Parts: sequence; structure tokens; C-alpha cells
Amino acid sequence: MQHHQPIHPDRQVEIADALASASAPRAEIEAVAKSGELGFAGRIAAALESMRADAALAVGLPALRRAIDLERLLPKVVAGVGGSAPVAWWSKSRAALASLTADETLTLSAGLRGGSIRRLEFRQGSVHLDIEVEPVRRSTSSKGIIRGQAEGPGDLSGIPAVFINAAGEEVAVTTLDDSGFFEAILPEDVYEVAIAFPHGAVVTTGVGVAA
Repeated sequence: MQHHQPIHPDRQVEIADALASASAPRAEIEAVAKSGELGFAGRIAAALESMRADAALAVGLPALRRAIDLERLLPKVVAGVGGSAPVAWWSKSRAALASLTADETLTLSAGLRGGSIRRLEFRQGSVHLDIEVEPVRRSTSSKGIIRGQAEGPGDLSGIPAVFINAAGEEVAVTTLDDSGFFEAILPEDVYEVAIAFPHGAVVTTGVGVAA
């Protein structure tokens, strides 16, 4: 299997800037990107075309830099869902990192389950996320349960919640129920949780699972 070297951030901006200057970004991918950069360039081109269709506004460098930040998360979480899915996520480039507003650890009684539960609260615009992390101790592995409830505009049922580990890999996908609840059992790691609300993805960081 061929592995490509990571693309330097300055080179990412250079590619994104070149594609942003093109009237048809997809048609210019091979002209501005080398072989190891084609996948990245393709996602940026899709982002640009979708942003233009969504807002009908010029895309400036700040928006490009934000799109590059999100590129690591958003296209991968919808892979295989359908041809229009990545565009649907990218078209909402207003997606942003949620702010951590509360973080507390509750120590449980040894007579109950033992251990501790970490409770986190995030906010981004009209979206409010309550997340709870509970360690699950096993003799052969360290895992944890991440469960949460999302509050936001519109119908929440069926909205995907995606868990990305510290290496940037998608490790689990679940969906919100009609009350905004979601849950996943995950290996020990630090996760970003991306939730694809209809108005744009909201991403949390620093949700750690540790035994």
C-alpha cells in the first residue's frame, strides 16, 4: 500500500488558494496538485464549489484556512454514504468547534460501579451538547462509554454523530434519537465528536476515554 507524506500547511493553503481562484475548481485539480495531493485537492474543490453554491459569495483566505482545518474531519465521516453527502457537509462550512463550558468528574461509590464519570458541556451557537464519559474496565482492554445529548434546531432523529480518535481516524458512527441522545463504546483515547446538524457540523475536542 502506498503512503503519502503529509501535506505541509503552507502547501495546503497554496493549493486551496489556487483552486479558489479557478472558475471551476474541480477542472483545475490536476493542474495545481501533485499525485500525493490529489485527494486533498479534490476535497477542497468540493468544498469551494459547495460554499459558492451555498452562499454565492467570494471565498476569502480565512474561510479557506477554516475549511482546511475541517478537512481532516468532515469528508471522511461520510465516506460511502453517498455521492452528495460530502458536499452536504462541506456546504455548511460554517461548521465550527464547540466551546467547552463545563468539565467535572464525579467519583462513584465503590459499592456501586466504582471509578468515576467525567461530565462535559459544550456550546456552539444554538447547539448545546452534554457529554458523559464512563470508563469500562476489562482484564484485557481499556474502553469507555461516551454518551451524550444534543440540543439544537430542527429534528434531531437520525443525525450522525462521528467519533474521531487522536490520529484523525474515524472509529465509530452512531445516530441521535428523537431526543438527541447518542452513545458509543470506544477504546481508550482522546476523541473529537462531530455531529452533522442540518445547518452545519459541530465538532467537540478533548473528549478523553481513560481507564
